[in-house]
Amino acid sequence: SLSVDGNMTIDSQMTTLEELPKKLRQKLKDRENTVVIVRADKDLAYASVENLIKTVNRHVGNNAVAIATRQRSTPLESTQP
Repeated sequence: SLSVDGNMTIDSQMTTLEELPKKLRQKLKDRENTVVIVRADKDLAYASVENLIKTVNRHVGNNAVAIATRQRSTPLESTQP
């Protein structure tokens, strides 16, 4: 998970982008067919989220990467006339 204030966690444990590859390898060691779920605060710049996803994707091996989303509680307003 990546929060708007820059805090990054793996299973609720704080980490940094630099430590992320090592910690992912440790977590995924001897685990096949595991799904890694990436969560990020909705107010983050897209580039920050993209960087996180790319970093995770490079280090998960044969495991899948999923992006967690939250469904809107209210519908988007239409911009069509």
